[in-house]
Amino acid sequence: MPPHPRRIETRVPLTAIDDRSLQVARERWRDLFGSAPRPHVGLIAGGTSALHRLDASTAARMGRAAADWVRAAGGSLFVVTSPRTGASASAALCDSLGAAGRFYKWRPGDSENPYLGCLAVADALIVTSDSESMLADALATGTAVHIYPLPERRKDHATTCGLG
Repeated sequence: MPPHPRRIETRVPLTAIDDRSLQVARERWRDLFGSAPRPHVGLIAGGTSALHRLDASTAARMGRAAADWVRAAGGSLFVVTSPRTGASASAALCDSLGAAGRFYKWRPGDSENPYLGCLAVADALIVTSDSESMLADALATGTAVHIYPLPERRKDHATTCGLG
């Protein structure tokens, strides 16, 4: 669309994450990693979308890669899943961490979901590439953000499913 004085163009989705919400989350979740060694790394896992897929094998590979990276840095890992992560991907991701990390499986309406807390207290974040909103949230923290690229879905599959 051509530029217009009444339209705001953004490079990333708008986010509700701001300094105040991060401060409140830091206070509430300051013990999220407990006394675990630093760096504290949060892995924010999205899931299958119209353009990307997160199956069990990809989730396991991602979990192992994140756990190995954090272990090599001498730190600790906390994984938070999302509504789109899916049961098999969640299980594979959790199993792939071994003793290297803590895991939160998303549950609807859970007031103890540590998503915002993880964003607020982690020293670094790994976010899957499928969610521009989760990436925008992570970038709003000012923390180092690493993007884990999820495989793209086949175009013919997306078209067959009415997604393309």
